[in-house]
Amino acid sequence: MKRVFIAYKVSTEAKTIQFIDSLKKKLWRSSIKWVNPLNYHVTLKFIGNTDFDTVKKIKNVLKSILEDEKKFDTKIQTLKFFGHIKKPTALWMDIDDNGNSKRITENINKALGKIGIETDQRPFKPHLTLARIKLIYEKTEFEKLIEQNNDTLFQSNTISKIIFFESKLTQRGPEYKVLAEYKLEK
Repeated sequence: MKRVFIAYKVSTEAKTIQFIDSLKKKLWRSSIKWVNPLNYHVTLKFIGNTDFDTVKKIKNVLKSILEDEKKFDTKIQTLKFFGHIKKPTALWMDIDDNGNSKRITENINKALGKIGIETDQRPFKPHLTLARIKLIYEKTEFEKLIEQNNDTLFQSNTISKIIFFESKLTQRGPEYKVLAEYKLEK
């Protein structure tokens, strides 16, 4: 069994890394597990534990539905959180890509549904997870950071490939292994 998901990588520019470092300094007392920047990605579809035969089928399905997809641009903007402002569970940045991620995810869900993989019932929202939050001690500072960065454009990216990943959970955090890559056309 492999724990798998479909995503695209996000490389961060220096100014975005500096901003995230400033968040870490401002929220240093809180119980927060920050994502390693080398692992930044936008999940299009989390599948979970999957047998080897189904992994092969997924690879073939992805190849067929992604072969005509084009590269697309994204804007990483707006600092947000999951949970309640007084008890947030994750810190993330919004991804604006003119609906490309949503459209691709819908196509993936439809195609994978034909081989028996369930569709996630939650509405899809492309985002870049920065951290998992256990407890915020600096609540006023946290609220201020969210408010101040409510309409901030951090950077832009061009997405040129979709990746089928295996995720292994370790004591140090998740480790990702590329199972297949699908280059997007120009």
